[in-house]
Amino acid sequence: MRKNILFVISFMILVSTIYTSSVFGYYRDTNWECTNSGERGSGDFYGRYSSSFNNGVCTKTCCILCVSQHPISDCFGGNAQPMCSCRQSSTGGQSTDTTPPVLTVNGPVTNTIFNKRAVNFDLSASERVKLEYLDNNKPQTGYKLLCTECTSFKRQLIFNEGLNNIKIRAKDPAGNKDEKDIMFRVDSKAPRISKTEPVSGKFGTGDFKVYYDEDNVKEITLKYRLSSSSQLTSTARNDCESGTRKNCTLNANLQDGDYYYNFEVEDIIGKKVSSRAVKMTIDKTNPIITLNSSLSNGQTFTRFLPLRLSISEKVSLEYKDLNGNSRFNLLCRNCNSYTRNINFNKGQHNLVIRATDKAGNKDEESFSFNIN
Repeated sequence: MRKNILFVISFMILVSTIYTSSVFGYYRDTNWECTNSGERGSGDFYGRYSSSFNNGVCTKTCCILCVSQHPISDCFGGNAQPMCSCRQSSTGGQSTDTTPPVLTVNGPVTNTIFNKRAVNFDLSASERVKLEYLDNNKPQTGYKLLCTECTSFKRQLIFNEGLNNIKIRAKDPAGNKDEKDIMFRVDSKAPRISKTEPVSGKFGTGDFKVYYDEDNVKEITLKYRLSSSSQLTSTARNDCESGTRKNCTLNANLQDGDYYYNFEVEDIIGKKVSSRAVKMTIDKTNPIITLNSSLSNGQTFTRFLPLRLSISEKVSLEYKDLNGNSRFNLLCRNCNSYTRNINFNKGQHNLVIRATDKAGNKDEESFSFNIN
């Protein structure tokens, strides 16, 4: 009996010694076993070993073995339990693990466009690691922690509008790491149109301008029709600048007439916003001044000039004496003819007559005369 007791005590001391010498290297729970190089494993639930073992001894830097009774569901299924990792050698020294973890990024997929700021992350690693990410656009902010001692990370993270460029890093306890660079866009805001030109009731020449806020412009479309027609025509540009407080000009090359128009701004997600319809007039035709045939260059008049003329449309009519006042003087507004005598000082005069219509189109006529 005494010999049996001594044998049991000696055996327990031996097991305790072996366990103490290898506690830092060997790890096992109900699902996983992790064994460093040169250490003996216990095998899986059925006592079997993988090809990483030779006669039960780990032949690789780190041997990871599924030991669950139900490996398909506990180790490799959708609800797999976290995998273990080798940390230190069986002698209690520093880890001999030189094998980097394998980082898999299932989401976000690079070049994806998200329509909300909350972005789904789905990361996994081949061993227990520290997962973190860095904003490559602002590297000075440093890495942000996702999780420690984990083999997966599934959660939503909030990102800014526009292009996001991030680096995801997985680092194991031995310092080995794997990194992935991912780029994606966030476009959660619909475009906003603040103003269009020409404004309602005004004149235009065929150039139309829209003012907007949109970080990811895909296309801007101008839609228009004659006020007397229901037929809608459109023209578009896909090179307008993205950002806030931007503007873009489109030309429709329209003939004179009354029109309704509006703009549509579309972003890369497909969200569209339209401005309200505006009525305006296209007028690219210059007015025509016709002087009375009795007026000709070099004529001499007494005391005043008998100015007689007609205009092809209603205008603001002005004149300027190049030999006298350097600015234009108003003759009449909203008029299409003029028949009056204008007093001038004695001497030679060089006169410029200018007609300007409501759209800003102009015509000028000039002639010289003398006053005695």
